[in-house]
Amino acid sequence: MNANNRQWIGETLLGVETEMGGRPIRFVWRNQKYQITRILREWHDFDFHPLAPRKNWRTRRHRNYFHVQTESGQCFELYCERGTKRDSAKRWILLFELKPTPDTSCQKELLEGHSLSSLSKTHESLP
Repeated sequence: MNANNRQWIGETLLGVETEMGGRPIRFVWRNQKYQITRILREWHDFDFHPLAPRKNWRTRRHRNYFHVQTESGQCFELYCERGTKRDSAKRWILLFELKPTPDTSCQKELLEGHSLSSLSKTHESLP
């Protein structure tokens, strides 16, 4: 999906509900409830922050990213900042609303290059 098909949001989400594995199932944004019907893509970021003074496990990012589709057909990119400790508070950020082009669906745009067998869950490890 190219940058023209994404609308920057960058807002903290409150009221995110997750399943046992930590995948989101619903969230509230700007006082509206969104029910997630499909996880289109999922990946993890364990990289270092570019401004980290030292490169050790405490300065690593611990984020789980998701491309999701809601009941209304809208698609979003969001992530969970897990923190560096087991008891760290989780913080959810809504990064983008993902907009399909006029001739494609959100799902097709997101899954370009992915097989249909990996539709429900795609794991990618970022360096």
